[in-house]
Amino acid sequence: MQGSVPNSPVAQRIVIPSTGQAFGAIRNRAADEAWRQLRSRSLQAASVAELSAVLTTYLSNHVSAVLTAWYHPADPATGQTERIESLNCPADGLDATLRQELKTTAEAAYQAGQLVTRTSSRPRIQLLAAPLPAPMTPCLLLLGETGRGEVDLCGQVAQLLSVAHEWVAVSQLKASQEETQAIAAIAELVAAVQQADDVDKACQRMADELSRCLGGADIYLGLQAAGGTDCRLNAVSGRKQIDRYCDETRLAESVFLESLTRRSSAIWPAASDRNRHALLAHQQFAEFLSGTAMVSVPLLRDDGTRVGCVIAVHTASDPAHGTLDSADNAMTPAAITPLDRTPLSAEAMERFLRTAAFGLTGCLSVIQKLADSRWLTVRQTLRRWMTRRRKQAIATTILILCAVMCLPVRYKVSCDAELQPVARRFVAAPFDASLEECFVEPGDTVDADQLLARMDGREIRWELAGVQADLNRAVKQRNTHMNNHEFGEAEIARFEIERLQSRADLLTDRTEHLELRSPISGIVVSGDHREAEGVPLKTGDSLFEVAPLDRMIIEVAIPEEDIRHVHSGQPVHLQLEALPETIVEAEILRVHPRAELRENENIFIAEAEVANSNGQLRPGMKGDVRVLTSRRPLGWNLFHKPVAHLMGRLGW
Repeated sequence: MQGSVPNSPVAQRIVIPSTGQAFGAIRNRAADEAWRQLRSRSLQAASVAELSAVLTTYLSNHVSAVLTAWYHPADPATGQTERIESLNCPADGLDATLRQELKTTAEAAYQAGQLVTRTSSRPRIQLLAAPLPAPMTPCLLLLGETGRGEVDLCGQVAQLLSVAHEWVAVSQLKASQEETQAIAAIAELVAAVQQADDVDKACQRMADELSRCLGGADIYLGLQAAGGTDCRLNAVSGRKQIDRYCDETRLAESVFLESLTRRSSAIWPAASDRNRHALLAHQQFAEFLSGTAMVSVPLLRDDGTRVGCVIAVHTASDPAHGTLDSADNAMTPAAITPLDRTPLSAEAMERFLRTAAFGLTGCLSVIQKLADSRWLTVRQTLRRWMTRRRKQAIATTILILCAVMCLPVRYKVSCDAELQPVARRFVAAPFDASLEECFVEPGDTVDADQLLARMDGREIRWELAGVQADLNRAVKQRNTHMNNHEFGEAEIARFEIERLQSRADLLTDRTEHLELRSPISGIVVSGDHREAEGVPLKTGDSLFEVAPLDRMIIEVAIPEEDIRHVHSGQPVHLQLEALPETIVEAEILRVHPRAELRENENIFIAEAEVANSNGQLRPGMKGDVRVLTSRRPLGWNLFHKPVAHLMGRLGW
C-alpha cells in the first residue's frame, strides 16, 4: 500500500432534472395549491348557490377541456327547462348530434349516480359526465381529447366530486348539530309551556320563548278552538294585550288561514319557485310590518286536525336579530338560547319551527284538552257524589218545589206612587194691583173664608176720586144744557154720566174686594209671597193653591208591561217613605186610558182614594205601592217576565 495513491472520495451525485420534469413538478404544486384553495373555499360556502359558484370558478380556471358545461335537467315542478350552461365556450355552436350525446351521457350519469365516460361518435372525442350530490341538481359535462390528459381530467373531476361530497357531509353534520340543539331547546320550551295554568298563559309563554330561541324575532301564535273553523290570534311575543280589531290582527289571522290551507311551512320572500304558491297574505303582512323575513308553520295533529299556526317575523328595526341582553339571558334556560348569535336566516327559522312543530302541537293539544275537560271533570265529580239516597232526596225536593210553584198566589204589581189632593182651589188676583201683604205660606192650614193676602188699594181709591170728580162735573154740564134747551148736548152728557157712574161702581167694588180669602178649608199647597210684597200683579195671576186634607188621591204609576193585569176595584197597599211603618190600604177607582211619560218611562196612572183622618198625609208624599191582582201560580209570578223576555230575544 505504501507509495500508492489514495482513492479520492466519491462525490455525491447531483441529479439535474430535465426541463419537462421541472415544469411537471411546478404544475403539480400549482394543482395542489388550487386543490387546497378549492377545498377551503368550498367548506366556507354557506349555501348550494355559493358552492356552485366556487365549483364554477375552479372549472373555468383549472380544468383544461375542450368543453366544460353544466347540464340542468328539466323540472316540471318549477317550470325549469332543460339546458346546457357552457363555462369556456358558447354552447350554441354545438350541433344536434353532440348535444344529444351530452344529454344521453348526463342521463346515464344520473342513473348510475357516478362518473360516466363515453367515446363520442366523433373521432378522438371523450365525453365525461359527473352528477353532483344532492341537494345540488346540475350535472358536470366535460369534452376532452382521447389520449391527451384523459387521466388528469378524470382526476380533477374526482377531486371536484370529493369536494362536493365533503361539503354535503359537513352541511349534514352542521344540520344535525343544529337539530340536536333545537331538540334540546324544544324540550326546555315544552317544559316551560306545560307549567302554564291555562291556554292563554301557555300561548303567551310559548310566543316569548320562541322569540328568544329565534334571536328576538316577533312571534305571532294563533290557536284554533276545538270544533272551530277560524284560527284566532292568541299571543304575540312581548305583548300582554292584543287589539282584536286592528289591521295587524286581521292580517295575522289571514296568514294563519293561508298557512293552514297550504298545510306546509312557508317562507317570504320565497327561496325557490317551488314554494311560491299561496303567499299573498304573507306578502301583505310582511309589507305591513316592514319585515325582512317571514316564516309560517302550521300546527297540525297526525290526523290532520288543525291546532294553530306560528308566524316568525324579522323586521328591519330588530337590533342584531340574534342578540339578547343580560336580563333576557338571566330569564332564559340554558338550552333555550338562540341557535346562533348571528342574525338567523329565514331558512334557519323555518327549520327550527318545523322541527318544533310536532312538540308544540302536542303540548297545545294537551293543554286545550285539559281546559275542555274541566266541565267533564265537574260532571264526573257530581256523578260520584250523586248516590242513590241523594238522588231520592233531590227528586223529593224537586217535587216539593214543583208543588209549591203551582200554589195560587196573588200577583202583586210593584209601582211608584205619589199623594195628591182630592180637589184643588186656586186663589188668583181679581184685577191689576200691587200685593200689599201676605198672611200665609205653603203648608199652613186655613179655614174657609180665612184672609190669605191683601192687595194695595191706594191707586184704586185715587182713580175713584178722579172718576167721582168727573162725574160731578158731567152732572153740572147736563143741567146747564137742559136749562139752555140744548137737548142734544144734554143727552151726550147723560151718556158720559152713565159711563163715569159705571166706572165709579167698578172701582168701589174693587175697593171692597182687596182682601183675598180661602174658598175652602184645607192646606196651602203653593204660594209663598211673603218676600214679594209690593210686586205688581196682573189679573188672573195665581197666588195660592188650597187643597182639602180630609181625603187624598194616590196616583199609582203602573208600568206598561203590567197594565193588562190592573183593573178598577183591585186593592192596593201603600207604604210611604215618610211613614215606612204604616201600610195604607185603598182601592183603585179608575185607570187613565192614556199613557204618560215620566222619568223617561212609559206608564199608566191609576187613582185610589184614601182617608186622611189623622192629618198625617200630605200632598207630594211618595212611596211604593203593591197592587193585588188576580191569583196566579207562584211559578208564573216569579218567572213569567224572564221567560217572556227570553222568548222575545229568541224570536218565538
